[in-house]
Amino acid sequence: MVGNLNEQKFNDDLMIESRDQELARQGFPRLAPILIFPDLTSMFCCFEKDANKSKRACRSIGMIAVSLGGLALLGAAAAPLIERLEGPLPEVIGITLAILGVAGVCVGTFGIFFARSKSEWLCARLMTERLRQFHFQTLAFRVPSVLAAMRGGEDLEEYVHRRKEWLAKFELNYRGHLFGGLNQVLDDESEERFAIHTTENYSPPSQADSDLQTIFEAYRLFRYEHQIGYASVKLGEESTSQPRRQKSLLNAVSWISILVVFVLHLLAALSMRPGWLEFVKNAWVHVIVLWAAITALAARAFEEGLQPAREVARYSGYRAAMIALERSFDQAQTPAEKLQLMKITERVIYQEMRGFLTTNHEARFVL
Repeated sequence: MVGNLNEQKFNDDLMIESRDQELARQGFPRLAPILIFPDLTSMFCCFEKDANKSKRACRSIGMIAVSLGGLALLGAAAAPLIERLEGPLPEVIGITLAILGVAGVCVGTFGIFFARSKSEWLCARLMTERLRQFHFQTLAFRVPSVLAAMRGGEDLEEYVHRRKEWLAKFELNYRGHLFGGLNQVLDDESEERFAIHTTENYSPPSQADSDLQTIFEAYRLFRYEHQIGYASVKLGEESTSQPRRQKSLLNAVSWISILVVFVLHLLAALSMRPGWLEFVKNAWVHVIVLWAAITALAARAFEEGLQPAREVARYSGYRAAMIALERSFDQAQTPAEKLQLMKITERVIYQEMRGFLTTNHEARFVL
């Protein structure tokens, strides 16, 4: 079964699913035991689940805050029409709108539960990305151990044992300290904390042997190609979760609202001549003008919270950087040059993670 051809897979670089593991064994038979790391993927899935859950909470609270405020303002703008209703309806509607407005202000201003959900989401996302970096930095920083493990036998058993030790030390450093770790990453302007592993002593040969070439091929696929593809997906316009689509939609809403206000004001000016456009003097026209202005304001609020323009710029820059690094990697003449580029790539990936965390830490809500 081919499956959904339009479905974009994420996290398959970590070989979480059995099908991905099977492909790794077929494509990189000697490197597959290094690429497949069940302990790491199990930990990754736990934090990925927490991250998605917290993000949904962030999304819901952000939407509620803006929607409540928008509804209250739209209702207030419709006061001339509401006052024409008979019975207790005007009073009931007025009280309801007041409650909506107060609730929106409380959720948006204080947002205690939202702030906690966002912090939990960013901490969980930090852990998932650092786990991914832990996994692939092994190929760049621990080349001698990886090459020995590729020979199999006792060397592979030793590598698996040592890898468990590395992961345990990593977990001791992060688990239970994620809030502090998040602040450290956000404050890491020099970006010197990108390296998780220490570099093992290794003198690369002048030409790559078959095992070293396999490491380079795997790194190129799972780091350059996957990351370029990830950035390209984020720069698409297939869904409202993508920043470029968000930017386009919000700009369209703002311009349409401004156009409505302009046209109705123009018609109002023309209606000042006796006998011209008398319908413009009706109360509902003035309500539409206010609604359009409020809609533009709401679109601006969403844009301020989501920061889609900044996200587009970040993903565009990241994709361009990864494409340039991949080109340099392909053109490198010696293994030493390729290994150095792999370390540079890991720093760039860390920079992208910092940009992601910083943008969403500053955003009022996320979608």
